[in-house]
Amino acid sequence: MTIEDHYGDYSEIFYQSKNGDIVINKETSEIGIIEKSWTRINVKTEKIDSTDLYNFATKAGYNSNIKLYRIKRKLEVMDINKIEKLFNEKKIELILDYRN
Repeated sequence: MTIEDHYGDYSEIFYQSKNGDIVINKETSEIGIIEKSWTRINVKTEKIDSTDLYNFATKAGYNSNIKLYRIKRKLEVMDINKIEKLFNEKKIELILDYRN
């Protein structure tokens, strides 16, 4: 199964992401870390050790608001406010703001 078949509208997230990127599902306020293989993305969260990106993105329903950030240093605490502050301070880069 190809990436487009598996991820559908979320394929762009697959192609834009790298290992260690921060992914935020704004609909559920969940934060995760990307763990990418050749054909899949797993998202590691505080609650779940690993879940597929599609499951992470569609947890609140098909429509979602996903933000993908690339960090330059390791974060000790995964907190949406801290991530947004780092973004405003230009210490992390917004890679993708996906909404469907």
